[in-house]
Amino acid sequence: MIQAISQLAGKRLTSTMIAKLFHAYAQDKDREALIDTDLPEGESLRKAIKRHIGPWNDLFRKPDNKK
Repeated sequence: MIQAISQLAGKRLTSTMIAKLFHAYAQDKDREALIDTDLPEGESLRKAIKRHIGPWNDLFRKPDNKK
C-alpha cells in the first residue's frame, strides 16, 4: 500500500526506503528495537511488494473518464 500511494503522489518509494520507514517506526515504538524483525530483507521484500501491489494500484487508480 505504501508503494502504491507513493507512486500516486509522484514520489515512488523503493523497497529499501520502505524497509527504512518500517525500521524507524519499530525504533520509535520500542527504543530497544533496532529493526523490524518481521520484515523480509532485500530482494525478498522487493519481490513481496511487487507480488502484492496489484490490488493497491487498482484501488488507487484514477477513474477512466473516457466512457
